[in-house]
Amino acid sequence: MAEPGPGFMTSRPRWVWGVLAALVFIVVWLTVPAWLYLNMTGDTRVKAITDTRTALLAGLIGIEQLGSTGLDVRLGGIYALERIAVDSARDHPTIVEVLSAFVREHSRAPAPSDHPRPTADVQAAITASPDPD
Repeated sequence: MAEPGPGFMTSRPRWVWGVLAALVFIVVWLTVPAWLYLNMTGDTRVKAITDTRTALLAGLIGIEQLGSTGLDVRLGGIYALERIAVDSARDHPTIVEVLSAFVREHSRAPAPSDHPRPTADVQAAITASPDPD
């Protein structure tokens, strides 16, 4: 094994620097969320937690409903995802991608016709993909 050259980190064993880095990471990891939590009012904390959980649950249910065989269930899932996309700027791109994939997969016509019309769920998914504005 080669001898380490002169430098800043050679004055202490490597494991000391690793332990120090781990301690700094743990302190920051524990302090920042606690600081954010303490700087929110009680009502804001409860609302933020409730909104996040509600959006997550609605999104999971909406995506699950897209795979249903029932038209009414699929429409409910599409409208649930639309609501999340409107309410959450962070989730908007993901919802648009999910609805776009649904349209791509479900708009394949079995045979060409003179005036192909999308099914009700495909049309709802197209309409529900909101603009980011």
